[in-house]
Amino acid sequence: MKGAADNKTVLSYKGFVDFEAIGDLIGLLKNKIADFDISLVTYKKVLVILIESLENIYKYYVSNGIDKVSLPQVSLPAFSIIRKQNGVIIISSSNIIKNEDMKPFADRLDRLNRLEFNDLRKLYRKTITNGHFSNQGGAGLGLIEMAKISNEKINYKFENLDKYFSRLTLIISITNGNNPDK
Repeated sequence: MKGAADNKTVLSYKGFVDFEAIGDLIGLLKNKIADFDISLVTYKKVLVILIESLENIYKYYVSNGIDKVSLPQVSLPAFSIIRKQNGVIIISSSNIIKNEDMKPFADRLDRLNRLEFNDLRKLYRKTITNGHFSNQGGAGLGLIEMAKISNEKINYKFENLDKYFSRLTLIISITNGNNPDK
């Protein structure tokens, strides 16, 4: 019987995100996944989304000069939580974002959330071949890939911290199953 026993935290991390932390979290996920009755197809999706989420956090930190020393002065560190809830894997990740970047980010996510799966695939192919990259070093591929892989809308919220920074939280759901086309 599913229910409260199926509502479990698979992985939780709170702290500064760098390549060492990303590697450690990938290792932890690999070691813990068997304990949570998650299919191989779903595990691969969770892994890609976790990596993309953490790399996006790290790239944003680097491009804005946020490091371990300055982070406590700005706000709380990033976090990432993977939960299994009623057969759905929920990946939440949170990081600091400049207030001036909130509207462009929200606009981009809203545009992605309006696209159907095939349109996301086309946008991914177009973006990967056009060679345009953002100041953070990416072409927005990470968000497109997360939306494409989850085949669900990416939920997000902002929490204002001060006049310069807010906290961005992304919430991505993946249905636990064996359908590779979703």
